[in-house]
Amino acid sequence: MATLNGARALGMAGRVGEISPGCFADLIAIPFAGKKSDACAAVVDNWRDVRASMINGQWAVAPG
Repeated sequence: MATLNGARALGMAGRVGEISPGCFADLIAIPFAGKKSDACAAVVDNWRDVRASMINGQWAVAPG
């Protein structure tokens, strides 16, 4: 919700804020094995290495 509405507010709907064909794909994957309700805190407080990173649809650090 936050990313889709943020994209609309910036006039970039359909290009950012979602993972779908034709959109910029920037994302990271971090280790997490907790409860879904703790996910936001896990992202903010993460101290471990990023496991994967995608920038503009290309893997900068491939999952492995």
